[in-house]
Amino acid sequence: SITSYDLLRGDITVENSALDDSVLVKTDGLAVYHLAAMVDDHLMRISHVIRGSEWLSTFPLQSHIIRALGWDEPVFVHLSIFLKPSGKGKMSKRESPDLSKDGYSIFLKDMKDLGYLPEAVVNWIALMGWSYDDHTEFFTLADLVEKFNLQSLNPAPAAINFSKLDHFNGLHIRNSIPSRLADEVKPFLEKNGYLVDDAKLNQMIPIVRERLVTLDDIVPFGGFFFRDEIQPGIDDLIGNKMSAAESAQVIQKVLETLIAKPDLQGIEDQLRRLAEEMGYSVGQVFGIIRVAVTGQKVSPPLIESMAIIGYERVSSRLQKALEMLEKHARD
Repeated sequence: SITSYDLLRGDITVENSALDDSVLVKTDGLAVYHLAAMVDDHLMRISHVIRGSEWLSTFPLQSHIIRALGWDEPVFVHLSIFLKPSGKGKMSKRESPDLSKDGYSIFLKDMKDLGYLPEAVVNWIALMGWSYDDHTEFFTLADLVEKFNLQSLNPAPAAINFSKLDHFNGLHIRNSIPSRLADEVKPFLEKNGYLVDDAKLNQMIPIVRERLVTLDDIVPFGGFFFRDEIQPGIDDLIGNKMSAAESAQVIQKVLETLIAKPDLQGIEDQLRRLAEEMGYSVGQVFGIIRVAVTGQKVSPPLIESMAIIGYERVSSRLQKALEMLEKHARD
C-alpha cells in the first residue's frame, strides 16, 4: 500500500493492487501528464499543490512518481468541489447557458461584464469552503492575506450561491472609494449611450451607491441624471389616491415654489410645507415630483437628485409633466 498525505483529509492509504499500470512516457518520447506535472512542480520548487478533489483518484500514483525520483513531496490540498446552486451535482461550464438566463455566470470575464467587482468575487469564493469565524463575512484582499489559512478549509462540497455574490458585491460597492466607483460605473453608462459628465457623476455616486447591487445597476437607477429628457408614465405621475387634475395642481405649486427658490437651497422644507398647505401627505407630493423629475417611482434621495440635475432641467421636466397631466385631465 501507499499512504499519501492531504492537508485537509490527513493520511490517505490505498492498496497498490487497486492502482492501474499507468503509461508515463508515450512511444514518441513525450511524458504524459502524471510524470510531466510532477517534474514541472519539482523544477519550479512548488511548495503547495492546491487542486480539486477530482484529483484524489490519481494522488497515490503521483506520490509513487515523486518518491521514485527521490524528491520531497509538496503539500497537497484537495479542495472541495463546487456544486450547482441547487446543491445537486457538480458545477461545470456546461451549466453556463442556464445561469445566463438568470443573469449569472461562472466565467470571470462575464462577471466583469455583469458588473461584479474583483474584490467581491474573491470575497465570495474565499467563503465557499472556508471561514474565519462564525460571524465575519466581509473581507478586503488585505484582510484575506492576513487571515486566510489552508488549515481552516472545509473539504465538504459547497453549493454555489449567487445571491451571496450579489450581497458581497453590494458590500464592496459601498466600501469603494467614490472616485474609484465612478470610474467603475462610467463604462456601463457609456455602453448604454449616455454622454457622462464626470463632475455630475462624482456628485451622484454618494447618493446612488447604497442602492447598487452590481455596477450595471447604475443604468436603470441613475441614468436619468444624464438624459436631456425623460418619459414618465402618465399613470405613475398621478399621485396616490389623487386625480390627474389634483396632481397637476401639485406640480403647478411646486413650479411656483421653484421660481421663488431657484438655488434649491432649503427647498425640502418648503415642499413639505406645501404638502401640508394643500392637504396632502409628503409621500404623495414627493412621489409626484420624483416621477416628474426622474421618470422613476424609485430613485436616489429626491432633493439631492434635484440639486445635481440642476434648476433649469428640473423646471423643464416639471413643466412637461404638468402639460401631460393637464392633457390627461382634459381627455
